[in-house]
Order: sequence, then structure tokens, then C-alpha cells
Amino acid sequence: MNSDRAGNAYSGVFRMICKKFPYAIYYDVKKEVVIIIAILDMRRNPLWINCTLNNRTQPGA
Repeated sequence: MNSDRAGNAYSGVFRMICKKFPYAIYYDVKKEVVIIIAILDMRRNPLWINCTLNNRTQPGA
């Protein structure tokens, strides 16, 4: 798996792309804790992915 910083649209959330499956794991690191935000199918519309991540990373969401 490859890990990289997702684009600015994802507010600094990390992304790990699975090699064998079309999925990406979006996560954040708070101190020593990894918080999984979403595991999303990368075949989806990029606008849907962006909207889903923005909704899940909003405070109080």
C-alpha cells in the first residue's frame, strides 16, 4: 500500500491506496492515534468522494 497526503480538498487527511482492490483508506493521525475516516471505492465519482470526506471531517459531523 502507498500512503500519501490527499489533496487540499481533503483538508490534510492522509490517503492509503490498496494495490489489489480499487479502494482508498482515508485517515488522520492525532498524536499517537490513527483515526479511520473512510474506506471508499475509488471508482466512484471524485465529487462524491470529496463531498463524503468533507462531511466526515467537519467538526460535529
